[in-house]
Amino acid sequence: MAASRQHRYLAQAQGPRTIVLVTDGEETCDGDPEAVIRELISEGYDVRLNIIGFALDDPILEQIFSAWAQLGGGEYFSAADKAGFDQAVGQALQVHYTVLDAVGQEVAQGQVDGEPVALPPGNYRVRVGLVPELMLEEAQVVSGQTTAVEMD
Repeated sequence: MAASRQHRYLAQAQGPRTIVLVTDGEETCDGDPEAVIRELISEGYDVRLNIIGFALDDPILEQIFSAWAQLGGGEYFSAADKAGFDQAVGQALQVHYTVLDAVGQEVAQGQVDGEPVALPPGNYRVRVGLVPELMLEEAQVVSGQTTAVEMD
């Protein structure tokens, strides 16, 4: 199947898209994932590609998958067993957010329930990568205090 025909499913979704590719390392599709990733980017799709390598014991393949994930704006996760796979899926599907300053410039990124981001005092907006996208209009950071933003 041609790569551009596969994109019809992505085109139907609105907003940012997360793709999770699970692989055992065996190539059976005669495809070119790197070319498809580059094509998605060049066509302007807002995608994040996370790759989960399940029960891989080949460091070269893991390097390739890690590079593909990075190219697709995502991460590579290694899973040796069911527990590791469950954890990797949870990480691969985490929701990301972007912090915008008063003029709308991106100043930080993070993951919901992930590590905190350090910001100077000020007023910010937080764009949460859900579909539909969620925008938290007022997040005030005060010097010397930790600010937590909660979503309903």
